[in-house]
Amino acid sequence: MVFMDNFDSSVLKDRHSQLSAFTLKLSDFFIINASFFFATLWVYLLEKQWLKMPLLDIVVYNALWLLFSAIFHLYTRRILKGTVTIFRQTYKTTICFFAVFCLYALYVAHFEGDHHVFYWFLAACLVNLLILLTLSRFYLTYMIEFVASKAGLNRKCAILGDNQLGISLADFFNDNQHLYTFVKFLDDDFTHLKNDNGEFSTLNANKLINKIADSNIDDIYIAVPIRPALHKLFSIAENNCVKMHFVDRIDHSNKSIHFIEEEVIADKGLQILNLRAEPLSSLRNRIKKRTFDFAFSTFVIVFILSWLYPLIAIIIKLESKGPVIFKQQRSGKDNKPFNCYKFRSMKVNVNSDTKQATKNDARLTKFGAFMRKTSIDELPQFFNVWKGEMSIVGPRPHMLKHTEQYQELIEKYLVRQFLKPGITGWAQVNGFRGETKELNLMEKRVEHDIWYMENWSLMLDVRVVFMTIINVIKGEPEAY
Repeated sequence: MVFMDNFDSSVLKDRHSQLSAFTLKLSDFFIINASFFFATLWVYLLEKQWLKMPLLDIVVYNALWLLFSAIFHLYTRRILKGTVTIFRQTYKTTICFFAVFCLYALYVAHFEGDHHVFYWFLAACLVNLLILLTLSRFYLTYMIEFVASKAGLNRKCAILGDNQLGISLADFFNDNQHLYTFVKFLDDDFTHLKNDNGEFSTLNANKLINKIADSNIDDIYIAVPIRPALHKLFSIAENNCVKMHFVDRIDHSNKSIHFIEEEVIADKGLQILNLRAEPLSSLRNRIKKRTFDFAFSTFVIVFILSWLYPLIAIIIKLESKGPVIFKQQRSGKDNKPFNCYKFRSMKVNVNSDTKQATKNDARLTKFGAFMRKTSIDELPQFFNVWKGEMSIVGPRPHMLKHTEQYQELIEKYLVRQFLKPGITGWAQVNGFRGETKELNLMEKRVEHDIWYMENWSLMLDVRVVFMTIINVIKGEPEAY
């Protein structure tokens, strides 16, 4: 078996723990603020007056919870591994948090001079907290399943290795069905990978991986030593948009191949490894990226598109017949198609789904040419981002016909489809946008997209956004 260099299991967290921590933090945020709101409502019903609680009090209330949840390590993997420890640390956090907030509230009440109203408020807060936090802990598993389903975190998995290692992994998948759907062991299928001479057959491997992709299996986990065919099989899987991972025991060490750690399953003594670095395989990083996408797209929709959309719609309608929004099937994450939105910049034509826009394209309207030059036509894609179909930054989505064409011509072309497509991307800000007349231009675009995938960071996304804005202001010759 294989093992990565310099592995430190003490600093790694598995996917389930990350999801548990995120779900608990999210539910606690709503619970803390709901308890505050309902307490003020309770006071109003009892005293027929609204309690005067300035914004500072709400900030202090939230800040104290964050402080004591950190002190008692409420959202750490060590606490989340057991129901008893979750309850114990939750109540410790609640008692200390509420005691300090009581001192703060009574200090404020001393100057307000209306003590009994504050007593009612504090009593209501405590009751609300205890009830809501207790319920949330009982329904933690349900909430995790809900978040996983809404975020599309569940992956269909198959294992090569019907052995002790593979069975341990299958048990983990079956214990966490909100995150993984275990389909089958692939041992029987992989017996046909060799040709009549006993050598690895690329043709047979392609047929098998194609069959796996057609079964909608997202991930293959390798739990057997297959070093001679390792890199070839890995490449074939990637070229069919199927992710391949390698499984090993934590305490095993073999430095013959350099692997990148993806995940540790501590209770099973397993680690998941990969040949390619993918920062966005981490749930924590995906949450960061999705938060950035959601916040940015919401801002654009509310403060820009809310007034700009009607103006552009009127101009488009006055200039030519047809819909305001042009919807086209594009290749999305995991090579699944989605409807990509754009302001219609061309006259309605039969070649829109097969032919790229070219310089001085006769199909363009006058206003459409202006929109494409300034990238205004891309603005409706913020609705795609808001819905979770796209990201602010990522590989640009291609037409389905072009995806089919280029995946046959360019090795690792479909690797870019492991990510959500973006409104802008690392390739685009480096000059590889617009029409691709020559194959090497598309190869460079794919190369930049894969580099982005392997080197993602939130600051890189911010950098790409600023570079895009600068390029739009300066004007880009490829924008047509």
